[in-house]
Amino acid sequence: MTTRVEIKSKPSSPTVWLEVTYSGLAPPVSLFDDLSMVGWTPPPIPPPPASAIDWSQPDTRTGQNFTIADYLVEAAVVDAPRGSGPLGRWTDADRRAHFAVLEGVLKRYDLLDQVKEGQHRTRATAPAASPAPPAAATPTAAPMAGPQPAPVARTDHEPAAPTPLPVGTARLIAGVTPASEAAMATSLANAGVRGLTFTPIHRTVVHRYRGAESEQRVLDHLRLEVTAPLDAVDEVKTAITRTAASTGQAPPEISTEVSTATEEEPSPQLHAVAAVSSA
Repeated sequence: MTTRVEIKSKPSSPTVWLEVTYSGLAPPVSLFDDLSMVGWTPPPIPPPPASAIDWSQPDTRTGQNFTIADYLVEAAVVDAPRGSGPLGRWTDADRRAHFAVLEGVLKRYDLLDQVKEGQHRTRATAPAASPAPPAAATPTAAPMAGPQPAPVARTDHEPAAPTPLPVGTARLIAGVTPASEAAMATSLANAGVRGLTFTPIHRTVVHRYRGAESEQRVLDHLRLEVTAPLDAVDEVKTAITRTAASTGQAPPEISTEVSTATEEEPSPQLHAVAAVSSA
């Protein structure tokens, strides 16, 4: 039994919601945590139904006097973030921004290629016997006008040791929410920044249920790292702070590391001197 995600929408409305179907013995806790971090509202994990509990068979693994058979949780609704339109509805700009972040989360769990708006497909765990029929094409939003974000590097590990800074530059580091990633990249592109990195920082969450304990590694925040000229540091700081506020984040703490390197002076040249004989 595998996790299945379906994107749902109403006619003439840009707002969507997700319906997730999954195994009750393997709930997608990490997926729900990541969706929650980017503004979506997942439902609570439901307890097993009475029909899945076998009181005649003790569970030797957990020491409980019953076992729980696998069961299906169908169409669990994940509500979308509020939009900037009337009554919290999405505008076209909201849709582009939220879909850009949602695609990153779904890609992390190998669900992006399987999710199609208005339909669903089960995530494959083995090669399919025959190719699936082509899905109907869905209209894509037009690209936003103005400067486009520079290429953004994203890694899924702890940041490596910082590289030496070029002469006349500074490194700015801030912790930002995943929901602000797309807006942050666009804002910094508008400020003339052409090099930035988002590094996912994770934390471990312990889940306990009826004596059983499990650990989940979930996304906590993104580590934003920007290298900018010294005369642009204040402008970059302002862009980061304003963008964080526009996405509902408190002003992040921004640390600054200034290059200590100096330009090398040319080494003195040695010139041959002719010997002068004394009279």
